[in-house]
Amino acid sequence: MSEEHRPERESLSCSQAELEALLLKYIPSIQAFIRLNAGPTIRVRETSLDLLQSALREVIRDLPQFEFRGESAFRNWLFTHALHKIQEKHRFYHRQQRDLRRDVRISDIGEVSPAAIACYSRWDSPSAETRLRETAATIEEAFSALPGSQRQAVALYRIAKLSYKEIAAEMQKTEKAVRDLVYRGLAKLAVELDRLF
Repeated sequence: MSEEHRPERESLSCSQAELEALLLKYIPSIQAFIRLNAGPTIRVRETSLDLLQSALREVIRDLPQFEFRGESAFRNWLFTHALHKIQEKHRFYHRQQRDLRRDVRISDIGEVSPAAIACYSRWDSPSAETRLRETAATIEEAFSALPGSQRQAVALYRIAKLSYKEIAAEMQKTEKAVRDLVYRGLAKLAVELDRLF
């Protein structure tokens, strides 16, 4: 298709200050997303706050080049940055031929913000907020038991609040495949949470 016949995608207007305010709004959800997707290999070496800070540093670096196309597209862009940071760390630690049995787990349960803990409440009732605060590690353990594609799909759906269509584009799968991943992931997560609680 030639340049002159290509339909123009409408770019919405958003100031730098508005983008920064949106970024602040999603920080707790990004931290929860990182905690749920980092996996044990990364969690024994880095805290979620370290990963969050590293991902946000890249987001802030890339923010001036970001073309705002609405809050949903911005949210997708943010969580894609977080996912890429997790994947980068995963490759890094698997590239090193290290004996994982020698590593001591870094406990960062005290470093998670109350707002990030609140993201876990999407799997439980509001009256269980106190219980969720005390059992975040258990939820993360249950989440780690999910296969990678289910874990990614559920986190993008429940934590990042992306639509099935957006998740399908990110994961390069059909919407039906994403719906199945989310459904199966939530079912397995429920069984695992019942077992652990």
